[in-house]
Amino acid sequence: MNEELSTPSQLSNITALDLKKYLMRTYTQKIMEREVQIHLLRKSRIANRITRFFNSTPNRNVFARLMTLAAYSREDDKHFIGYTKTEVAKKLV
Repeated sequence: MNEELSTPSQLSNITALDLKKYLMRTYTQKIMEREVQIHLLRKSRIANRITRFFNSTPNRNVFARLMTLAAYSREDDKHFIGYTKTEVAKKLV
């Protein structure tokens, strides 16, 4: 949608559905980015291995959010090939 907003004459071509899709996607992306940040802060407070073992569900949740963000990044930048294993591991630590 950002390319569509490059000139004022193209603003009239945007439908309410296009705007709704854009706003929902932007909102979802920001929420997922925030949830990843919250996960990292929460994870920094988990002190021992046994606690991390019993709380592994948050790791799966944040992984799903990273994959969704990767899909969004792919839509925004056609040259984006995804995250490497190292990048995902760094986000999860």
